[in-house]
Amino acid sequence: MDDIRALCFHKQAGTVWSFDKTYNLGKLYVTVSVYRNIVLQRTGSESSPTYIGPLLIHGNSDFETYNVFFSHLAGRLADCRFSELRMGSDEELSLRKAMAFNFAGVSLVACTRHIKENLLRNAHKV
Repeated sequence: MDDIRALCFHKQAGTVWSFDKTYNLGKLYVTVSVYRNIVLQRTGSESSPTYIGPLLIHGNSDFETYNVFFSHLAGRLADCRFSELRMGSDEELSLRKAMAFNFAGVSLVACTRHIKENLLRNAHKV
């Protein structure tokens, strides 16, 4: 949580704290959070490594389930200014709704890779 405080809570220079739900884990899902450690740079590529943050193992993917998770995280980060935070995800409405509900003033951003994949997957329907 200290890394997230230090690296994600600066809207202009900080990194995005991203969340993504994985599938095909039997009856359970895992929602993983990641962030880039912008303090470190790889030699050669000069890119920052991606770190795994808090994760949620759950059976339901509804607002109530995500609300419990994000409420806990918001409580642990209550001393931070949520308006300085950018949180990212795909287009899953219940996930995004719980983020906005628990982190008042947060900037929600969408993952361009997920949007592109969804567009390509669903373009034939239009």
